[in-house]
Amino acid sequence: MVERLTLKTKKVQIPLKQLLAVDQFAVVDFRVTYAYVNGERTDKPSGVRYTVVEMRSVNRFDVFTPTATPVVTEEMIEDAANAGGHVYVRLTNAVAKPYQAGYGEIEFSVSADSVEIVSNK
Repeated sequence: MVERLTLKTKKVQIPLKQLLAVDQFAVVDFRVTYAYVNGERTDKPSGVRYTVVEMRSVNRFDVFTPTATPVVTEEMIEDAANAGGHVYVRLTNAVAKPYQAGYGEIEFSVSADSVEIVSNK
C-alpha cells in the first residue's frame, strides 16, 4: 500500500491554458530583472517580470519572460488606466511550474517565451 505520492515538481510544467481558460491578461506592472553571479547582481538584464491579472477571476500573478526589453511602458499602463481600461497582452508558450509554498499548499511560478500586446484600451 502506498501512503504518499511524491512528485519532483521541478520537472512538472503545465501549459497555462490548461489552468486558465483565457488567453488575454491585463498588465498592471512590470520590472526588468537582472542576472546574478556569485550572489551579486550584475548590470546584465535577464528578463522582464510582468504582473498580470486574469480579469474573469481577478487572479493576479507574475509572469517571467527571458526578453530583456519590456513590450509595455509605464506610460501605456497609465494612459490605459486614465481612459478606464488596461493594457491587454497574450502570453506565448506560457507554462506554470508548481512548487510547495507551505504545508499542504502548492503555488505556481509562470513563465512565457514572450508577451504580445493585444490592446491598450
